[in-house]
Amino acid sequence: MMPGTTPDMTNGEAVAELRNVHFSYDGGAHWTLNGIDLTIMPGERICLIGANGSGKSTLSRLIAGLTAPDSGSIRLLGQQVFGADNGADAEAYRTARRSIGAVFQKPEDQIVTTVLEDDVAFGPENLAVAHDDIGTRIAHALHAVGLDGLRQADPTRMSGGQQQRTAIAGMLAMQPRLLVLDEPTAMLDEMARADVMSVLDDLQRHGTTIVHVTHRPEETAHATRILKLENSVLTQVDGMSARVEAGSGDDAGSGADAATADVWTEDVEAESATTDVAAESVAADVAAESVVAESVAAEPAASATAIGSSDDGASVPSPLVRSASLIRTVGFGRTSLLHLPRRLLPRAQRPVAHHRSG
Repeated sequence: MMPGTTPDMTNGEAVAELRNVHFSYDGGAHWTLNGIDLTIMPGERICLIGANGSGKSTLSRLIAGLTAPDSGSIRLLGQQVFGADNGADAEAYRTARRSIGAVFQKPEDQIVTTVLEDDVAFGPENLAVAHDDIGTRIAHALHAVGLDGLRQADPTRMSGGQQQRTAIAGMLAMQPRLLVLDEPTAMLDEMARADVMSVLDDLQRHGTTIVHVTHRPEETAHATRILKLENSVLTQVDGMSARVEAGSGDDAGSGADAATADVWTEDVEAESATTDVAAESVAADVAAESVVAESVAAEPAASATAIGSSDDGASVPSPLVRSASLIRTVGFGRTSLLHLPRRLLPRAQRPVAHHRSG
């Protein structure tokens, strides 16, 4: 934990509560998450660690409200988005996601304009923030990430670290109460990683609740808690254990860094079966569940969520949409998922999909 940083563990409502959560990509033959219990309080900085394919990205998407579990209970920002008896609540998911920001691995996939201030303004505009307030939000967000001198710059021509800071600024401009980051430094060099971690440290000092998926032991140094996913079960570990397990040390450190370039690709293959499900299940979900179709018609177009197909070349043609639910572009590729997490149907009504186990 950072000096002078104390999360509020006694006052206020939990930011996220998961109870006995189960999640499977293959109909329960193998459980990616098996009976997960987790409470996240305001101001905490949680680091999720674990082996490739352990389910870290899956858990982060549940916390971000991007997907729903098979069973259990999830409460996000005071909204009961998934109940043990009633399943997913589409309206609760939409409400919660308006205050959840998500940043993923590939910063270039999270940029949609060629002017930095316009890119940061995109989210608040979709949230229907008053015009006079948008400029203030842009200024504060760019200052927070150290890019306030580059308002007119082209983010597509920036360095990787600057692009990732641009993505974070876009989230901050929408003033999320919870920021979920899935290996945001995986594609960055050492200097760019340091830039991003400095931004997270500053956000932590100002009380932002952070959930950070990482493979890098040094990135857990300021966490209030380090949680490890292993064999589908979540356990808390201390900082020293996390560093040893991640392979830190004078001899192992360089090997760990060298392996990182491949780690995120393996995670996508093992954990992101959602990318295949998106293509197979969106049409079936909308057709089978009238409430989805009705909500799409009633919901403003600005509240569509962007999520995607895998980076292994399998893509689904669709508009690139950044949403009022604070999800800009997921780093696993691009597919429009309307604006609801998948798995809103009872299991018996869901389309059958086959995936690699992981």
